[in-house]
Formats: sequence, C-alpha cells, structure tokens
Amino acid sequence: MRFSETTQAFYDEAFEDNAAVDDIPADVREITMEQYQDFYSAINSACRVYVKKDKLVISAPRPGVLCEWDDDNKAWYMSDAAKAQQQAQDIANAVWQRQTLTEEATQKISLLQTKVMIGRALLDNEKQTLNIWLDYIDQLNLVDVSAAPDISWPVKPE
Repeated sequence: MRFSETTQAFYDEAFEDNAAVDDIPADVREITMEQYQDFYSAINSACRVYVKKDKLVISAPRPGVLCEWDDDNKAWYMSDAAKAQQQAQDIANAVWQRQTLTEEATQKISLLQTKVMIGRALLDNEKQTLNIWLDYIDQLNLVDVSAAPDISWPVKPE
C-alpha cells in the first residue's frame, strides 16, 4: 500500500499499472498495513497525515469546519474571511438563543399577564413570579450578542 501527503490518498500495489501518464503524485511512498489503518482512521476523523523529519505523522483533528490546512506550517488555521464568517455565525446563534430564551420566559408569564390584562388581582407569589420573569427578560435584552461566543447568559428563574 502507498500514500500521498499531497492528495491524502492511498494507492494500491497496482496503482502504476492503472495510472494515466503523470497521474501519480510525486510524493507517493510505501506504507505498512498498520500505517494504512491508522492513516485511514485519522483521515476519516478530520486529521491530516503529513511528513515531519521524513516520517509520516498524524495531525490533531480539524478544529472546525472553517479551518484550513497550512501545508507550509503543517498546522490548522483560520483565514481572516473564515474568522469573520465564524463571528457572524456565532452572533446569529446568540440572537437565536436570546430569542428562544425570551419566548420561553414569555410563555411562563402569559397566564399571569392575561390575569392582569382582564383586571384580576394577582396573589403575592404570582406578582413575585411575574416580576422575576420580567427581570429575566430585561436581562436577556441587555445581552450584547456581538460578544458571541463569549456570552454570560443570565440565570433562568426557577
């Protein structure tokens, strides 16, 4: 069995017979069946196999879908465009989470708000519950979603 760092692909023993002219990467090298199994598993776990001091080694798994492999430094990195995309995604997730938590809190107080709207008196514990949940909603609205993913969310009342 053989392997190419460039293509991250395996080539069987008959690869030269089956290859078109100049179809075979220059860096193809022989590997053991144990290496084949290790490398196959690593590649399918989002790792890269690369040459270090003339030996094939396995990288750490790809940290995220927006990360790319830097062949020169033999490491995962995020481009500036990928970082901006990740930040936009984190902010969108935070907006969604705040909306979901606000909707959940609103559901918790809907019956109490209905009582107030039709003029019914609330019991003292109901007033306290309503105020606690309204305070929570206020805290949610103060969350700076542009700080995502580093957000300290307010604690949900019990």
